[in-house]
Amino acid sequence: MIFFMIALVFWFGAQFVSKREATTFQFCVGFMCSTFSVIQAGNAFLFVPGISSAKGAAADIVKLLDSRPEINAESAAGKKMDRAAAKGHICLEGIHFPYPTHPGVRVLRDLSIQAEPGTYIALVGASGCGKSTVY
Repeated sequence: MIFFMIALVFWFGAQFVSKREATTFQFCVGFMCSTFSVIQAGNAFLFVPGISSAKGAAADIVKLLDSRPEINAESAAGKKMDRAAAKGHICLEGIHFPYPTHPGVRVLRDLSIQAEPGTYIALVGASGCGKSTVY
């Protein structure tokens, strides 16, 4: 289709030049502008399938944004923790975790951590090694 349009523009421009209604320079400029425009219009049609997928995804996002959560995070009702009474001892023992997409690769293998009150623990490592999983 693109080549047909280019041939049509070339033929149409050649008619103008043969009748001396346009110069060769004007023909070349018009031909190049038309050619690039037709090519870009053809490229734009490549995105049509993605647009329909994006419309479905946008509808899901709007549905999510319009939904009401079961728990109101802004509410003052509910149990409150006495921060002064909290001791803060945290203990993780024998934690194992594989990513669902790679069940054969275990990210965490028998991880055990103890954090005493008033102490800090830093988890450092390469991307994908499980730092966020522990957090």
